[in-house]
Amino acid sequence: MTNILVNGRLKAWANKRAPLYRAKDGDVVRRWTIMRHGVALESRLDISSDIKEGRHIEIKLGGWQVTPYPLYLIFPERRLIDPLFNAVKEYLIDCVQNFLA
Repeated sequence: MTNILVNGRLKAWANKRAPLYRAKDGDVVRRWTIMRHGVALESRLDISSDIKEGRHIEIKLGGWQVTPYPLYLIFPERRLIDPLFNAVKEYLIDCVQNFLA
């Protein structure tokens, strides 16, 4: 047994050898962790509703952080950027920030 810190509380962790699962589909990994098949590194944006509803727990390891990945907004042509596009962009930024809060 190994002790780990989960949400500020010390928990016992059974350190047993399990098969290694790999997938290129984030939803598959999400479902594996919900079924308690292991621990996964997932985007907070992908699983924030699962965390809020208690299907996932967030494990914070002191002194260890994942490099943040940017979220891109892609549009077809630079000349199409106008005030309406900028308003939509700002709206999406607010939505994502509120979703993750």
